[in-house]
Amino acid sequence: MTYGSLENIMIATVKPAEPKIGDGATLILWTDRQALTVIGLSKRYIIVTRDSQPPNPLKAYLRKDGNYYLGGHIVKIGFRDEYRDPHF
Repeated sequence: MTYGSLENIMIATVKPAEPKIGDGATLILWTDRQALTVIGLSKRYIIVTRDSQPPNPLKAYLRKDGNYYLGGHIVKIGFRDEYRDPHF
């Protein structure tokens, strides 16, 4: 996956963390980032919800590279970051 900002590239390459319920997470999009919270765990996926919206549980699936993915986008565990690129 490619990203449209240097910060998103750097975040996406950080070693994956082991998720725990209540951990912050960040969905890495092209130039945007969305803050998430881990609300459920399984061996193959985590359940997350957006921090800025009413609860809407979403599954992020674990892949062989050790990262969790929501659709085709990486979900990084261990920190929350919300950024909306004003150029789009």
